[in-house]
Amino acid sequence: MPVPYLASPPDVIPIDVGRQLFVDDFLIEQTTLRRTHHKATYVPNNPVLAPDRPWEKKAGKQACPCAMVFSDGVWYDPKDRLFKIWYMGRYCETTCYATSEDGVHWNKPALDVVKGTNIVDPGKRDSSTVWLDLFETDDAPNLLHKKPDLEEWPENEVLAFEKEMLGLYVSDHPLFGLEDALKARVTSSVPGLFEESDGAAATIGGIVSTVSRRYTRNAELMLFFQLEDLEGGVEVVCFPRTVAESGPLVRPDAVLVVTGRVDHRGDDVKLIAQQISEPHLDPQRVVRLRVPAVRMSRDLVGRLRGVLGNHPGDAPVFLHMTGEGDDTVVRLGEEHMVEPRTALYAELRELLGPDSILR
Repeated sequence: MPVPYLASPPDVIPIDVGRQLFVDDFLIEQTTLRRTHHKATYVPNNPVLAPDRPWEKKAGKQACPCAMVFSDGVWYDPKDRLFKIWYMGRYCETTCYATSEDGVHWNKPALDVVKGTNIVDPGKRDSSTVWLDLFETDDAPNLLHKKPDLEEWPENEVLAFEKEMLGLYVSDHPLFGLEDALKARVTSSVPGLFEESDGAAATIGGIVSTVSRRYTRNAELMLFFQLEDLEGGVEVVCFPRTVAESGPLVRPDAVLVVTGRVDHRGDDVKLIAQQISEPHLDPQRVVRLRVPAVRMSRDLVGRLRGVLGNHPGDAPVFLHMTGEGDDTVVRLGEEHMVEPRTALYAELRELLGPDSILR
């Protein structure tokens, strides 16, 4: 459809109403200036926003440090003459706030939402959008409007979405807390198959990530699936007889124990399945920590209390203090009960050492 303003432009087009991002021949009738196209260049101190605060960094080995806009909002506030940014601090953990005079050098002010930090929303989050309302006339403090409280997705669905979208688990892992129950049923980890001889019998356990189906010349079904434990993944091959016996068990996200023979033919190791089972595995609901008694300083106790306080739940914590004689076992009070999960164990290992968690 015709646009009258473009078809019959006015004699004079006012361009003094604000900054003109693009100036073309429609706006400029004639000029002696030469038009030059400039290529954008990165500033030398990229990234201009980095996870340099404790609450933006790792919470143990499993967490993902970050300071980035994930939708969120980056705005210029003409009233304060500042660029303002709302961003994700640590992956899916908090929403933080920073300001800048030039959009390159950012200041993270100490606020009082979470005292002494620049966190403006400490709640768990995903993609979010922040709008700076330049037409707000109310002198009352502006509020960060949040989505209404909704029922949380089941953890297994969250993990499935993470795996589908990112290709890896981020917030937790389906096998975490099941290691001992799974280990009692296997003879090798997945990486351990590489050390086995060709044709050797082995039993491994893990979670099914992908499944593909093929048919033989006799129209019999074969299954090929990827089985992953906490250390690696391997392709498992199921011939028709095994499919007939255990095929329905093979599905994405199922935790399986597979017995078979190791196959080193080809470019990578495989496991030819002979028997498949789906054991009933209950996550551990008790956390046991081992710490040398000589390390139990006031500072360590305070830091341990802080780590446990970050993961409240209903699982009791037992502290095994080791010495030259018998160990002393102390059950911590109910105020220190925790939710066993990846982030907790990662923080505990970082604080107390890699062998501090008893199974």
